Order: sequence, then C-alpha cells, then structure tokens
Amino acid sequence: MTSMKLRLSLIAALAVTSLTMIAGDVAAAQSSRQTAAQERAARGKKGKEAPAFPNSTRAEPEFKMSAKLGKRVQQGLDALDAEDYDKAETIFNEIVNNPKALPSERGTAYQALGSIAYERDEDSLKAIEYNSKALETNALPNTSHFGLMMLNAQLYLQEDQFDNAISWSDRWIREAGQEKDTLLIVKGQAYYQQEKYEDAAKAIKHAIEISTKPNDNWYAVLMASYTESENYAEAIRYGEEVLARDPSNKTIIRQLSNVYVESDQEPKAMALMDRAYTSGLLSSEPELRQLAQLYAYAEKPEQGAKVIQEGLAKGILKENLATYSLLGEVYSQGEDHLKTAEAYGKAAQYAKDGDMKFRQAYALMDAEKATEARTAALEALKMTPFKHEGECWIILGNAEIELNNKAGAVAAFEKAAKFPATQKTAESWLKNVRRM
Repeated sequence: MTSMKLRLSLIAALAVTSLTMIAGDVAAAQSSRQTAAQERAARGKKGKEAPAFPNSTRAEPEFKMSAKLGKRVQQGLDALDAEDYDKAETIFNEIVNNPKALPSERGTAYQALGSIAYERDEDSLKAIEYNSKALETNALPNTSHFGLMMLNAQLYLQEDQFDNAISWSDRWIREAGQEKDTLLIVKGQAYYQQEKYEDAAKAIKHAIEISTKPNDNWYAVLMASYTESENYAEAIRYGEEVLARDPSNKTIIRQLSNVYVESDQEPKAMALMDRAYTSGLLSSEPELRQLAQLYAYAEKPEQGAKVIQEGLAKGILKENLATYSLLGEVYSQGEDHLKTAEAYGKAAQYAKDGDMKFRQAYALMDAEKATEARTAALEALKMTPFKHEGECWIILGNAEIELNNKAGAVAAFEKAAKFPATQKTAESWLKNVRRM
C-alpha cells in the first residue's frame, strides 16, 4: 500500500477583514464632536486657513445657527461628549423635527444622530442613513461634508456592501476634486473582496504612489491582489521593497514566502522563513505552523517536525487536534510511518470523529503493523460519521487480509462498497478475496 500523501495548504488566505478599516478610524471619523470649522462658524468667526478642498466646486456654506436652537445643539453635543446618548438623541431628534430648524442645525443634528447610531447602537447602516441625511442638507462645512462621504464609504466596506463602498469613494474623489490615498484603499479592498484583483491592484498601487506615508498593510493587500491574479513578479517586487526598509515585518515575511511558493521559488521561501525563525521573529502559533508546513513542502519534514516539537516545548503550540494533526502531516511527508501514526494517535485524543484514528490506521498499514492498524481502524469506526469512513473500511479489510482473516476482510469490503467513493475499489477487493 502506498503512503497517504496529504498536500499541505501553504497559501494562507489574507485576512483582509482584519485590514478592512485601515483607511481610517471609523469611530473617530463618525464622532460629531464638531470640526473646528463648524465651531468657528457657530461662533461667527472666519478661519484664515487655506481651503481644505481647493479643487472642489462646492463653496463653503454659510454656517448659521439661531440663538435658541444653537444653544440646544450645544446641549446635545455636550451630552454626546459625556456619552449620555439617550439625552443627546432626544435633543437631536427634537431639532430635526423642528420646522424652524436652520439647515446648519438640521445637518449637525443628523451628523450627531449618525454618531449615536454607530457608537451606542453599533448600527453602521443606520449611521449611513443619518450621514446621508446630513449631506442632503448641504449645510455643513466642507471638512464635515466630505468627511461624512468618506465615512459612508468606509462603513459600507465594513458592512461588505462593496459596490456602495466604491460608489461613495468615487463620489468623494469626484466632488472633492482630488484623489485621496485612503479612499483608493477602500476601493482596492472592495475590489479585492469582489475578486476583481486587477482593479484592486490598480487602486492600491495608485494609493501607495500618491501617499506621503503608505501603510505597510496596503502593500500586503496589493501583494495579495497581484498573487490572486498570478502576477507574482509584481507581488514579489513590492514584498521585497517593504522588507528592504523593514526586514522585521513579519506580515510581509510570511506573505512573501507564500508568493515564492506559488511562483515555484520554494528555496527563497524556505530561506526567508528560516532566517526569520532563527532570528527569533517567528514566535506565534500561525507563524510556526506555516514554517513547519514549508519545511514539509520542501521535503525537509524532520526540520518541520522539530519546529512543532520546539513550539510544543515552549508552549507556543498547544497540545490539541490542530497541532498533532499537523505533526502527523509533516511526518507523512517524510514517510516516517511510525511517527506519523504516533502523531495521529495523539491527535485522535482531541478529535470528535474517527478521522484521526483512520489516518493512524493508514500509517500503521504503511508501517506493516497490521494488528495495530486493525485496532485503530475499529476504533475509528466507532466514531462515525467521518469524511473517510469508506476508506477506513478498506484499510480494515486490508488489515484483515494481512492477518489471514478472510471473513473479516469480506465483511469490511462489503461495508466499504456501500460508500460511493469506495464502491468500485471495494468490489475489486471483494473479487480478489473471494478467490483466496
């Protein structure tokens, strides 16, 4: 029987969700602790600064508040600052429903209600609704007006409404009359999630080009976009560019090693990860798991197993199903059948079905340990259903043949024949056994 080879999954999915809001701090952006422009306008002062959006066709509106409702707006803002959301909500609802409210007062109230919806209720879609109403008043200073547009784009991205995130980003760029790196990143992430990888790469690359201080996470998404579109050369170029200035960037190290593997440059991947490990950079569970997989993939299973054993000894890797099943996979790559069986046996202690015991039985058969394989297979079949149940009956049948138990073999193969995946194989074995 040939050894069961398990192809290791080396290309970890980029956790774009963890980067979803790198375009900006939503909570800070959502806050309606009014902008300096609003405060100056409310006090009737004129700012001397250059306009924030010189290319926009939108003129700064005259920000006016009445004596009575202006005082009420301030009371609402004070309540919001004190996180007395119920009081603030009551005041701002009172303002938006007041037919005498000026556009500036109504716009400020809607902006504040959006803040409450996000901060208190964690309701991004409701926040977007209020933000949009604030924009419809067309009464807020440009800083707030365009800030709410940007916020809507970010919130739609957070809510996985990618077309809307792109639409609001484009609207900001069009109406503000300028490009902004953070909004290009929103677009790029939205395109990435839609699997439009070339569009994602184009947007993110341009964001990096126009940014005065690109975030290294942007490079990670750019690399992922290039990798998904199989443009490995560009992915590698940007990864190496980041590491040239930041050799300790673990995110890029891991991602670049994956790109090397995808582009059939395993020696470079191995060298990069090995250097990071020996220098102490790789010290978390995901990092050690990736390194062990790389060693196994590079046909160095002994070193992969050593990484896992060291991780266990240091407490970085836990004694659990994931760790011991990985150890079994690594040993199987080196065809060390007894150590493979031992690892899967330990994994089985944490398993809820018979899959690990099946794998142990398979390895034991490869090691020509028919008695032990028979025991492991029978234990696996007590924990059904599991993915390889039909194959487990095949293993049991083979073990029974080795132990000269023809009746047991026939019974096992008859069971295996009931599973579509193993029906033909089992029927072939049955013919052979019945001729014995």
